[in-house]
Amino acid sequence: MADKVQSALKKLQAEARRKSGSDGLGFAMWNVPEDLATEDCVQIVLDGAGMRAMEQAKAEVLKDQRFEYLDEKRLDDLLWRFIHGCLVDRSRDKVKVFLDEHHHEVQECVCYLPVEYLTVTTEREILAVRLLPLGTEEVPPPGPWFRLDKPVGAVVAVPVKGTNHGLMAERARVTAEHELQVLRVTLKLAYPSILDPQVRFRLGESWAFSELASGFAVGPNRVYGLDLGGNLPELEAEAVLRLPERPRNQLERQALLAVQWINRGMFATEPVVALLYHFFALEALLGERSEGLKAPLIARRRAMLAAAMDTAFLHPHKNYFLYDKVRSLAVHGGIAGEVTEDTVQTFSWDVRTALQQFLAYAEREGFTKQSDLAEALDNHPKHEELLAWLRTTGGPLWDKYFEKLDAKQKDCCQ
Repeated sequence: MADKVQSALKKLQAEARRKSGSDGLGFAMWNVPEDLATEDCVQIVLDGAGMRAMEQAKAEVLKDQRFEYLDEKRLDDLLWRFIHGCLVDRSRDKVKVFLDEHHHEVQECVCYLPVEYLTVTTEREILAVRLLPLGTEEVPPPGPWFRLDKPVGAVVAVPVKGTNHGLMAERARVTAEHELQVLRVTLKLAYPSILDPQVRFRLGESWAFSELASGFAVGPNRVYGLDLGGNLPELEAEAVLRLPERPRNQLERQALLAVQWINRGMFATEPVVALLYHFFALEALLGERSEGLKAPLIARRRAMLAAAMDTAFLHPHKNYFLYDKVRSLAVHGGIAGEVTEDTVQTFSWDVRTALQQFLAYAEREGFTKQSDLAEALDNHPKHEELLAWLRTTGGPLWDKYFEKLDAKQKDCCQ
């Protein structure tokens, strides 16, 4: 298997030694530290090609377990020093020197993760991990960082490799989560009498490799307190807060359905699930049950709703892409694309804003049916302007949509 770090460093070395010139794609500068600076070399400049080689080398090093002990700031400094060495001594290959000096031998360890609401009395092996009873001799003793108090009832032991205990613990957690998922389903299959609440055991937040190597990561189930203080009266102007428990019309019923889906999204601990719930909320507001492409419909109406309220909006391409590559794939049995926490935060904010605008627009125009509001958006005076803008700025996804739309209109006219 090719060493990607070595290849990336060789490319960076070549770019550093190449006579740099402006390629119009930016540049980066580094002031040489006093311990390395000479009269002839007090500053290093990389052009666009050099910057790209630098970023590629950085990415490959960070992915390699031999170097994962390095944080990004330290790695940046080491790579600039590597470039400096390539420049002041052009006759030697500095790649091997970098690899020899900075790689760490990959460790093979066992990571111990507490399991809450699950008790085992004897060691059980499940695929790649072992479930251990509390008090097992090999389990590190509890401490300030490694918690074994209730509701912990067992410990999962996960073999893992690496050079950074924190990152190794993250990989061990992924493995353990998978094993617990298949264990839950297997238990329900083998013992139908087991209730769903009995298989909601979960990993704790702490981890340990030994008595001296332990830590914790705040888990997705963590709840923080909130003190409203005297701010509650300020919320009374929000249309969402005025939604009654029993809706007075169909439009309010859809709005309440969106509120319920948004709440489920707030409690979801997996990004994909949270995204799906918020999409269901947006569909309750702006969707329809007819067949056809739903992604462009939802994305277009979301933008149109903001435009109708004279407010700025996120580019509809984002919603179109997420609907097409995540929501639809997940709902229809495919493998959804990867979703980050930042993506969920941005999308959930937009959905909440859409709910507020949905209610404000309905109140302003006197709508009591969601279908009437949707029809008004589709026939809004700004609608053609929005479509024209999407034709020029939408990108490949929207190009396909407009091709089908134009073909459909052409068939109707014939």
